[in-house]
Amino acid sequence: MIWNVEKYGSGKEVDLDRIVHLLNVTYNFPSSEYFIYKDAAYLPYLRFVLSSESQMAYLLTDERRELCGFAHLKIAGSTVFVINVIIKAAYRNAGLGTKLLLFALKDILERKANVLVRLRLDVFKSNSKALNLYLRWGLKIEATSYRYQIPAPELSADDSTFYYKTDGFGFTQLYQVDTAVGYLINNTKLVLKENFKGKLSEIPQPKPHTILSACLISLEPKPMPLLDQSFSMCAPFRDMISALSQITAYE
Repeated sequence: MIWNVEKYGSGKEVDLDRIVHLLNVTYNFPSSEYFIYKDAAYLPYLRFVLSSESQMAYLLTDERRELCGFAHLKIAGSTVFVINVIIKAAYRNAGLGTKLLLFALKDILERKANVLVRLRLDVFKSNSKALNLYLRWGLKIEATSYRYQIPAPELSADDSTFYYKTDGFGFTQLYQVDTAVGYLINNTKLVLKENFKGKLSEIPQPKPHTILSACLISLEPKPMPLLDQSFSMCAPFRDMISALSQITAYE
């Protein structure tokens, strides 16, 4: 099999909807039903963010130009955030994810060599293969957040101080006064963010839709049904390139 890795925007492109489809079929652990990739608004959002100079995407394709892998990274100051590295199920466990990420990091290093210091990423505990892989690469866990299953709202919008508002991409956000404290996934699933400070009993249903399930993101453990844990991991940027280079040299 002949593999091609290229930066998104550098030439022949695959359709973004194929990338979104790959994201949706790849993530299938407990909390993935609440990922924004599941929302119809994610496609225009992805198109927008990939037009930014601070966001980089890389494609792994075969000789037929079929999309087999995707990496998405973001530069913020001296830190590179790895948002996604995914490989199509049929081609996993062959080192392709390592090679794809290494290509991306080397490309970013050429562009921003003088400012990059750290690499960061988030991984869910239930995604044990990725978590163990990152630990072997030398990333360290810096922080933990929690995803809890919570009851779906029962109030009508007229009885609540919270309200819903749709943004420019089509995502529906939950607001408390002027602060966004949550968001909907396809108008049927609610995610409450870390900054939510109200009472769960005060959250309304978004007319005319009905929320079927909900989760709460928390930075602290709570006495609630746990969906998953997310680990924020980091490593020195150049050390990560060295580690991945050594790994790929023996594959």
